[in-house]
Amino acid sequence: MNAGYVPKHNTNRLPLQQKKEGQPLLHLFLLGCVLLFLAAAPYGRALFLHARYEHKPEESLAFNSPLFSSYILVYLALGAAALLLFFQERRGGRQDAALLLIWCTPLVYLIPGLLPGTSPVSSYMYYQTWYAQMVSAAFFVFGLLLSRKESVNRLLRHGIVLGGYAVVIYGLLAWYGLVQEHGLIISDANGIRLASVFTYANSYAAYLMAVLLGSLFLSVRTSSTAAAALHAFFLVPALLSLALTLSRGAYVLLPPALLLLMPFVTFSRQVMLLAQLSAAVLLAAVLTSPGMRTAAAIQQGAAPASALWDWLLLLAASLASAGIVLLLRRGQLLLEKWTARRRWKHMGVVFPVLLLLLGCGAVLLLAAAPTLLSILPEGIRTRVENINFTQHSVQERGYFYADALRIFREHWLVGTGGGGWASLYPSYQSYGYSSRQAHNFVLQTLIDVGLIGALAIFGFIAWIFAAYVRQHIRTVRASGMESGQAGPQGRLLYAVTAVPLLLHSFMDFDMSYVFLSALFYLCLGGMAGALPQREPADRSAGIGSAVRWGYPAVLALLSLSMLFVSLSLKRGNSEAVRAIGLVTQPSPQLAPVMEALDSAVALQPSNADYVLIQIKLLDALYRQTQQETYLDEGAALLAALKEREPYAPEISEYEYGWARLKGQEDQALAVSREAIGRRPWAMPWYERAAELHYVLGERAGDQGDLREQDRHWDQVQMLSVTIEEKRRELELIPKSIAVPSFDPTPGLKLQQARVEYRRGNYAGAADLLRPVLPEDLKPAGSRELVRWYAAAAQKQGKEDAAWRDRLFAADGSERVKLERLLSKGMQGGPSFVQEAQDS
Repeated sequence: MNAGYVPKHNTNRLPLQQKKEGQPLLHLFLLGCVLLFLAAAPYGRALFLHARYEHKPEESLAFNSPLFSSYILVYLALGAAALLLFFQERRGGRQDAALLLIWCTPLVYLIPGLLPGTSPVSSYMYYQTWYAQMVSAAFFVFGLLLSRKESVNRLLRHGIVLGGYAVVIYGLLAWYGLVQEHGLIISDANGIRLASVFTYANSYAAYLMAVLLGSLFLSVRTSSTAAAALHAFFLVPALLSLALTLSRGAYVLLPPALLLLMPFVTFSRQVMLLAQLSAAVLLAAVLTSPGMRTAAAIQQGAAPASALWDWLLLLAASLASAGIVLLLRRGQLLLEKWTARRRWKHMGVVFPVLLLLLGCGAVLLLAAAPTLLSILPEGIRTRVENINFTQHSVQERGYFYADALRIFREHWLVGTGGGGWASLYPSYQSYGYSSRQAHNFVLQTLIDVGLIGALAIFGFIAWIFAAYVRQHIRTVRASGMESGQAGPQGRLLYAVTAVPLLLHSFMDFDMSYVFLSALFYLCLGGMAGALPQREPADRSAGIGSAVRWGYPAVLALLSLSMLFVSLSLKRGNSEAVRAIGLVTQPSPQLAPVMEALDSAVALQPSNADYVLIQIKLLDALYRQTQQETYLDEGAALLAALKEREPYAPEISEYEYGWARLKGQEDQALAVSREAIGRRPWAMPWYERAAELHYVLGERAGDQGDLREQDRHWDQVQMLSVTIEEKRRELELIPKSIAVPSFDPTPGLKLQQARVEYRRGNYAGAADLLRPVLPEDLKPAGSRELVRWYAAAAQKQGKEDAAWRDRLFAADGSERVKLERLLSKGMQGGPSFVQEAQDS
C-alpha cells in the first residue's frame, strides 16, 4: 500500500457529522425508549409474532398484550426521532438513502393487499406482520440516529450488552428453580432444555450466540480494565446457558460466526480473543454436567436450595474468567509490540483462515475417532454426535423447505401476505407434521412478500453489510490500525450482534420474535451510522428543502397515526381479556361479554381471534339452549370471517358441526370434502366424509335411488384408496423422521365395513373390523364397532360368541339392535332413520 494513499471517501469527515448537535433531551428520550424496550421486551415471550392457535383463540391474547404495549413505546420513540431529524443537517449521503430505503421493508408486506387481483391469504396475519415490520424499520432509524452521537452510541452499546446479561441471569434462575414460569424449561426426547424467555430453546440459543460474541469482543477491545473484567465474567454464564439449550444449530453456527467477525480486530486481539474463549469454554464445560443433573432433580421436585453448590461453582468460574482476561491484557501489549515490529499486517486475515483449516481438521478427526467426544457432558455429547445431514431435525427441515418452495412457486411475484406459511402449509405438506413456522427466514419471507419483496429486503440487508465492511477496510487502510470510535470500529458490537442472529435465522424462525427482529435492525442501523455522508450543503429551496423537511414531517405523521393504531390494538386486546374474565365468572351474563367483544372487534376489525371467541360463545349457547338466534348470529359472523380468513381451520369445524346439528348432511359433506382438499393429512376429515357418504347412500337407497346409493358408497371406498396412496408416500420418508401416523381410524373402518356389509361382503366387513375391536365397550361408538362385527360374523355362519356376549353384557339393549342389524339385507331392511336412532 502506498503510504500516500488517500481513500476516495475521506473518513476524517465522519467525526464532523458527530459533533455536538444539541437536542440532548431528544437524544436521551429516544435512547431511554430504546433501552426500555430492550430491557422489557424479552420478558413478554420476546414478543413472539405467533400464528393463531387452532381452536384456542383466547390463548392469543396473552401473546398480543406485551406486543401491542411495545408498539406504543416504539411510536413514541419514532416521534422523538422525527423531531430529532428536524434539527439535524441532511447531507444527502448514504445514511440518508438508508433512512429512506428502510421503509421499503414494511411497504412490500402491503403489496399483496393493495394490487388489484391479489389478496392476502390471512387478513389477520397480513396486518400483524405489517405492524411487526414497521417496528423493525423504526428500530433501524433509531440505531442510525443514536449511533451518530458518540456519547449516546456508547450508552446504546452498553444497553444492548447489559440487557443480554440480564436475560442470561434470568434464564439460569429459571434453570435452577428460582423462577417458576411455564415454558422457561422444556423437555423433549433429548431431556430438559433451557428455553428461557423465548420458550423455544433454539431461538434462545441464537440470542445467546449474539450475547456471547458481544461479551467476548468487548472483553478484548475495551480500554477499561474493569469493563473487560465485567464482560469476561459473563462469558461463562452465557456459554453454560448455550450448552443447556442443547441447540445443535447454535453449536454448528457459532464457530463460523466467530470466524466471520475475527478479521474486524487486530491479530493480537484475535489471539487474545481465542485464548479467552478457550478458557471460558473449559470453565463452562466443567459446570455443564452438574448443572444438568441438578436441574433434572429440581424438575423432579428437589428444592432450589439444592443448587447452592452449582451457584458457587458458577461464581468461581466467572471470577476465574474475569481474572484470566486481566492476565491476558498484559500479554496483549507485548504481542502488539512484537507484531507491529515485524509488520505482520496481514495476519489479521491469515489467522482466521488458519483457524478455519484447523477447525475442519478437528471435525475430520472427530469423524474418524468419535470416541474423543467422550470428554463432553452426556447431554451435549449426544447432541453433538447427532450433528449430521441424516439426523431427523435436518431432514425434517428439508421437507419444510421443499414444501415452502412449492407454496412460493404459486405465489412467486408478490407473495401471500403475512402468515402465508401458517395458513397454507397444510395444503402442501409432504406428510402430516405440525409447524406453524417455516423454520427459515428467507423462505418465510419469499412466501410472504414474493420475489420482489425478498429482493428488496435482502438486497437492503446485503447493502448495509457490504457498505459497513467496505468502510471498515477504508478506515483501517487510512489509519493503519483499528482505531476511531466514530467509525466502523465504534460500531463493531452492532455487527457482532447482527451476524449470529442473521445466520441462525436461515435455519429457524428467530425473526418471528419481534424483539429479535427489532434488535437485528437496531444493530443494522448502528452499522449504517458508520457510512460516509457529504458535507453540509445549502438546501434551503427546491428539492433539497423538500427532502430536508419532508422526511421528518412524514415520519412525525406516521408516528402519530401508528401511535393511535397501537393504542387501539392495546385497548381491543384489553376488552377481549375483560370478556374472557366475564365468561369465567360463576354466573356469566351474555350481554356484557358480547359488548366487550364487540368493542374489541370495533377497535381491531382484522383480528380473527376476537370473532372466533364470539363464535365459540354463541356455539356453546346454542348447544345449551337450542335457540336458533344464537346459531344465526354465529353463522353471520362466520360467513364474514370466511371472507377474510378462508384458510382458518376453525371455520370448517363450525360449518361442519352446525350442518350436522341442522341435519344438513349434504352441506356437511361438502365442507368435509373441501377440508380434505386443504388438509389432506387430517384423518378426522376422511372419517367424517366417509360417514356422510354412507349415511347419504343409505338415505338414497331407502328412497329407491340405487344409483345415488352406489355413488356415495363407492366414494367411501375411494377415500380408502386415497388413504392407502398417501400411506405409500410415507414409506419414502426416512425412518429417522418421526412421521405422524396416518392409519385409518376405527371410525373410518366402521364406515367401510358398513358398505361391505350392505353389499353382502360380510367376510370383508368382518376383516375390516376385527383388528380395531376395542377392549372398553362403555362408549357407544365402541359398542357399534362390535355390533357390526358380530353381525358380519353371524351372517357368514361364523358366530363370534365371545364378542357377542361381551356386547350384551355391556348394554342389554344391544341384543335388539343386533337383531335389527341382522335383518338388513343387501337392499331394504330398517330405514336410515331407525339406524340413526340406534347409533
